Amino acid sequence: FQTRGMALHVSVSKDGYYQLGDENGEKSSSRGFDYAEGAGLHVHTPDIATPVIFHLHKAGTPVELVRVSQNPSVSRDGRPVSVVLDGNAAHAITISCLTRDNEKAADGRYDWRCEIRVPHGGLQQRLNEHHFEAPEVGYLSTSTIEMPLTLEPAQWRSEARRSYWLKFNDGTHARVLVRMIAGGDHFAVIDGFLNPIPGSRNLEAEMNHQ
Repeated sequence: FQTRGMALHVSVSKDGYYQLGDENGEKSSSRGFDYAEGAGLHVHTPDIATPVIFHLHKAGTPVELVRVSQNPSVSRDGRPVSVVLDGNAAHAITISCLTRDNEKAADGRYDWRCEIRVPHGGLQQRLNEHHFEAPEVGYLSTSTIEMPLTLEPAQWRSEARRSYWLKFNDGTHARVLVRMIAGGDHFAVIDGFLNPIPGSRNLEAEMNHQ
């Protein structure tokens, strides 16, 4: 079809498929196109030889999972806090944060360091939001987030997000997103899913529960 206007926004979706996000948090299945000359925007020039490609990810086989949602306060002096994910003490992680904000850079940056540990198992970073099968190997006991004031201002943050696979000694697995807020009253936000069946690495929930 043909139409006229300054801009066009296209979003692609299909039942049984996920919309994929890129490293900037934008959806690769959703995009805006600017056509107005002189508006100070990147002007899109259609080219039939190089079409724009939108990406979706086919859903797998979801299973019944235990939802994990915790919001613990975290000390700023490095003392660890234990967070039980589902009522089972074997399914716990500890979070500690050491913040030195008595000496700040002119723009407010300061040193802080967060350590996330799995006392009865291990963890590793989950790098793709639409991978739902936990790895068999590669788990470590501890993950560390470092935010020294020597970082460039564009890189430094008073909070950080990390997505993890968790593996516990009883054979169960989980995936969680940990958000550590190290400004003001320190706290963490933990959200994710746990598969209560030992040996099962499937951590895909129903799409409307993601």
